[in-house]
Amino acid sequence: MRTPARRLLTRRPGKDQARSVAWGRRRLYSAGEMSITPLEKLSFAKWLELVRTRFRVQVSPAEMIELELVQATQGRSPGRGSGAGAEYENFSLLFHGPGTRLLPQATYHFAHEQTGEFDLFIVPIAKEQEVFHYQAIFNRLVRPPV
Repeated sequence: MRTPARRLLTRRPGKDQARSVAWGRRRLYSAGEMSITPLEKLSFAKWLELVRTRFRVQVSPAEMIELELVQATQGRSPGRGSGAGAEYENFSLLFHGPGTRLLPQATYHFAHEQTGEFDLFIVPIAKEQEVFHYQAIFNRLVRPPV
């Protein structure tokens, strides 16, 4: 049985069409050097520590680029859920990438020396001079209701 292929949505110039790109996940560092980290383990405080550091991002089986985390912004109010004791956290991350390579909105495999490897959904939001800006938004349950 084959494992499901990773699906990416891309935009072709002049067409608003989705296509699938399949490839197996390739480790960004050699085995044993880095572990897979669930995003739930990366709190806003941890992301804040990583501002001004670079992440390796796999964009295709043969291509990796670096994105720099330039800003971590906490949401207006980490809210409480409707259940007793439920807590949520919300924040956004802003990455800068090379202006020569636009990454379409998709989930990419990231790696960082301090956090390990993880998958993250990013969206291109702007281009300034020779830099593309990408954003990831988190709105998640931190403590479930009791």
